[in-house]
Formats: sequence, structure tokens, C-alpha cells
Amino acid sequence: MTAERIHTILLGNTRTYLIPGRDGFLLIDGGHRVWGNWFFRCLAKIGVPPHQIRLAVITHVHFDHVGTLQAVKNCCGCKVAVHSSEAALLSSGRVVIPPGTLFPARLVKWMTGRLEKMTSRFCTFEPAVPDVLVSTPISLEKHGFNARIIPTPGHTIGSLSVLTSVGNAFVGDIAVNMPILGGQRYTSPFGYSARAMTASMENLIKEGARYFYPAHGRPFDATAWLAQTRD
Repeated sequence: MTAERIHTILLGNTRTYLIPGRDGFLLIDGGHRVWGNWFFRCLAKIGVPPHQIRLAVITHVHFDHVGTLQAVKNCCGCKVAVHSSEAALLSSGRVVIPPGTLFPARLVKWMTGRLEKMTSRFCTFEPAVPDVLVSTPISLEKHGFNARIIPTPGHTIGSLSVLTSVGNAFVGDIAVNMPILGGQRYTSPFGYSARAMTASMENLIKEGARYFYPAHGRPFDATAWLAQTRD
């Protein structure tokens, strides 16, 4: 793991991350809406005042990544960055369930479609208006962070990752490191294109990623991921 002080806040099965900068912290993702109070309790426990969160980067607009976002924005006063193609989803609170790359995940997608009312009730989130729209790689230097936002499509068309100068890549759901619906380690069972997710991971490595921080499961070394893809 490359040297950088990172705070991990676990909101259900979604990991959110705080990365230190010059004048505050960069937040990667939120969690399901029921974890809002827990998030602020965790901030207090690690000694980070809410106003020190300067920017929140949303890797993609799914309920388990944005459910706490509006509460965070209200309390922290931070700006929110999201891919331009998903800005309307965020500002309207539209619930989207991704297709599956494996049969069990495709079955889940089918079931959520059949149980639309129940799905919407569980997955609903409060809309939030984004401040920074991303469609190409951008530097976060002007926001006080030695990091870049890089588009990494695959899980969703507008998926984003954050890559810091020391090689830590926060990748949202283009990779996982926990058993989900029988998928291989590191392989997300949900997404629009498994091939695109692999290409996005490979691109991050070319850009200098040495360690991956997924939203679901523990961080893992880039070489471990490469070894699996070559098996």
C-alpha cells in the first residue's frame, strides 16, 4: 500500500474514503441514505470536522453511493463532482439498477424490474445538485488535492475514479474485493461491460495506479489484479 493517510468509513457494505489535501479532505462517495447519521458520527470519531470536507467525488450515481450525499453537502458545504452524463440522475434522484455481467446478477436485475415499487422504495435517495461536471480527466490541484479524476467506464457509462499522486486509485464499482453473487475476486458482477471495466483498470495502471480502493471490499495491489487477468 502506498504511503498516504486515508480514512475509510464503512457505510453498510459501501466503503467511503477521505483523502487529505492542503486545506481539508476529499470525500469519495457516500452510502445508502440510512447511514447518514453514522457517517457524521464516524467523522467525529476520527476528528474530522464536517466543514473540512472540501469536495465530494461521486464515482457513479447509484443509491448505495449517493444516498447520504445531500445530507453531507448540507452539513459540510462541500462541492460535488460527478460525470456529466450522470448529473441529471443525481439532480433528479432517479434510481438506476445496473445490468449484470454474470447470470446471478442478471437475475437480480430482472427481479428488481419486476418489483419496481419495492426497488424504488429501498433505493430512493434525496436529489443533489452537482457543482463540478467531469467528462475528461481533470486535475484537482485547484481544489487543494494532489490527485486527478479519471473517467473509467464499465460499471456505468459515467463511472469515475480518483488517482492520487502516490498511486492510490479509488475505483468505485469497476472492481470489488468481496464475494458477490459468485463472481471472481476483483470482478464486479454488475455493469454495462466487463470488458470496459477491465480496460478502465488497465488504463489506471498505465496512469500510475499501484493500489486499488474499491467501494465494496478491501483495497488490493494492482499486481494482484494483473495476475488474475493473465490467468
